[in-house]
Amino acid sequence: MSSLPDAAWSAEELAVLADLRLDPAPVDDPSNRFAGDSRAAAFGQALFFDAELSPAGISCAHCHQPSRGFTDGLPHSRGAGVADRHTPTILGAQSGPFFFWDGRADSLWMQALGPLENPAEMGSDRVFVARRIVERHAEAYAAVFGPLPELGELPERGRPDSSDPAELGAWRDLGERGAAVNAVFANVGKAIAAYERQLIPGESAFDRYVDGTEALEPAALRGLQLFVRDANCVSCHNGPLLTDRAFHNLGLPEAGGGYDQGRTMGAMKLLASEFNCRGLFSDAEDCPELAYLNPGFPDFVSAFKTPGLRGVTETAPYMHHGGLATLDDVLAFYSDLPGVPVAGHRELTLKPLGLSAEERADLVAFLHALDPDPLPPALLSPPTP
Repeated sequence: MSSLPDAAWSAEELAVLADLRLDPAPVDDPSNRFAGDSRAAAFGQALFFDAELSPAGISCAHCHQPSRGFTDGLPHSRGAGVADRHTPTILGAQSGPFFFWDGRADSLWMQALGPLENPAEMGSDRVFVARRIVERHAEAYAAVFGPLPELGELPERGRPDSSDPAELGAWRDLGERGAAVNAVFANVGKAIAAYERQLIPGESAFDRYVDGTEALEPAALRGLQLFVRDANCVSCHNGPLLTDRAFHNLGLPEAGGGYDQGRTMGAMKLLASEFNCRGLFSDAEDCPELAYLNPGFPDFVSAFKTPGLRGVTETAPYMHHGGLATLDDVLAFYSDLPGVPVAGHRELTLKPLGLSAEERADLVAFLHALDPDPLPPALLSPPTP
């Protein structure tokens, strides 16, 4: 890309635009040696759409609906219960290095395990999942990971951190078999991650503009100029997926007047998990992202991960709390920056943008220029036998 004369871009700006261009290559995950395995991806796709992994009949696809940009269109996720946060898209989620709004997982496969055991999401547990693998997916599991370990007669439910005394007792009674259950559970996450790793956004009108093969509509071009120049959205929304993958406190009010600890609690949960990069089930030899992770870092308080913007027009409502109904509402928030944070401090680089209605409309037009080409239909439903 040497020049795009319609906007008189500087050499520095052209470099920024090139950095935003889509990179279709999947990201390697050293912690999951099955990440690029086509058999694991097919198995993971079957698991993603399998409601039988949940006692409540909730599949991963219940909240991550392909027809809604892999979200559910609700302010807060609704599965077996109601979650505290908005469902983030998994389109392009494989980029990492941290997952969930609060970064409480450090791999895509660890992220896939979280909803399974969240009472508000799938309401399941690792023993229930292992039982279903034995009963419904033993052959497919063995084709990827080898024969199932000897699990014996498993209880119906059980997990090591359950608040239910019966479930906690059932887990403790497993003894050494608990390690085998954990191994099966981790492999379920690795298979689902192998499938999700294929959900890379397609090219957009913006990418073709950067390549010089397609012009942007005038409003979208003005929006792109604002995005890169005066509004400086690119300071956080950068790279091929338009996210810095970092965590920021925007000072958004929480529903009910409480506050969400955000990255602070997310970092604590990550470090405590047996499924993190340092755990027995990780295939990574080194875990640099965990080396200096400090949950007590002041900037982590009520900070949340910057979402990517590819396909963002399909993922309303917006923000971690789902409290902004439209993209114009999001831009109006950044225009005024109302209120003060309930906890922590607002991201220091944020200043009120003072956008006019016309400028907000231009930015929305640019965000539509990021709408991706459709994924292959074969990825959007359970695999055919």
